[in-house]
Amino acid sequence: MMKIYIERIIPWVFRILLISFFLPPKVQTLVFILISASIIITSIILKIKCTRFEIFTAFILGSIYLFYLFYIPLTPPDSKHLVYSFLEREISLFLFPFVFLCLSKISNSSYQPYLIWFVYGNLVSSVIANLSILTNVILGSMKNLNHITYRLAFENITHIHPTYFGMYLCLGIAILWLYNFEQYGISKWISLFFQAILVISLMMLMPKSALLSLLLIFIYCMIYIFKISIKLKIILSISLLGFAILLPLFIPFIAQRLNEVVSFIYHPNSNLINNSVDMRNLIFQTDLVLLKEHWLFGLGPVELQKHLDALLFLSSFFAGHALGTFNTHNEYLNQWLSFGLGGFIFFISILFIHFRKAILNQNLIYLFLLIILSITFLTENVLSRQQGVLFYSLFTSLFFFQNNISLKKKNSIV
Repeated sequence: MMKIYIERIIPWVFRILLISFFLPPKVQTLVFILISASIIITSIILKIKCTRFEIFTAFILGSIYLFYLFYIPLTPPDSKHLVYSFLEREISLFLFPFVFLCLSKISNSSYQPYLIWFVYGNLVSSVIANLSILTNVILGSMKNLNHITYRLAFENITHIHPTYFGMYLCLGIAILWLYNFEQYGISKWISLFFQAILVISLMMLMPKSALLSLLLIFIYCMIYIFKISIKLKIILSISLLGFAILLPLFIPFIAQRLNEVVSFIYHPNSNLINNSVDMRNLIFQTDLVLLKEHWLFGLGPVELQKHLDALLFLSSFFAGHALGTFNTHNEYLNQWLSFGLGGFIFFISILFIHFRKAILNQNLIYLFLLIILSITFLTENVLSRQQGVLFYSLFTSLFFFQNNISLKKKNSIV
């Protein structure tokens, strides 16, 4: 009887989890705590048994978190609160592999029919944010709209950083590309309409890593997924290229984001304040300076930030203005500089385990998620912000432990 009740509840668990990414951070945290606790308690009541190998696997996948625990005794007393803040923010890295291992034992329900709810979350959030910004522009309460003010306004409304929202949009588009829209109860034209909204929203935000990820996913889908003639594929590709070229002409702040890249190519590091590419290049060079000296043992997460702040403060004198404080803006270098060469190799190994699992399971949405994350890791400390760490830990754990036969048939890797 309880098993039947659980099978009725699990679909709503998937829906709530997928929608929670677009809720306010505190509400999202509460949702994850309640659902995780419920799954663990249910598995205990049902006396769910996991093999030693399964438990070991979940432990390994979540062991990135343990590196922060290791640094507690190595951190000065006056800075321990900073390590504790890392531990609090990133607990899902360790917890979620066990949660979704238990979930896979409790129920045979597939997450796949409910991925559309993640798409709905993207759609609603994007439309509300852009309509709110448009209303403020029309009413005159938002003047001098440019790419900076637009992205700031978008973040204030959605409470999600534009780069991280870009990851969400990219995954949402991939879901619509991969799965037959009929199974979600929407027509072909509505699906195309949804895709258009998400692509335009992504173009307006212009997160470079998400756009690169989407381009790679699109190329793969054009070759292996889209069941259309070669002639139609060529027409579609040319049409989308033309759309991408024309859109900046109608939306100026998209052109402004593109001009940052062009300006950096011809005049690197000439505008550190207003050009995000120049600033990121300076941060990257600063990271490399630290890596050259601390490549073997790293600095620890707290000392790393102190060293970055000191070097950026020194760079401020050469720039002629304050540059502020930034993290490494590169998850690979962040792991390396925080935990040394061993921590970096371990982090890469975890990614390899996920890629191997995705390929062996022939699960394309899993593979596309890893592509999105791997590319975004080049420009962001994804695992240092709640929006990123929950996105990584939930989806990688869900896809790793939820093996679905129908997914293998529909999304086979050619």
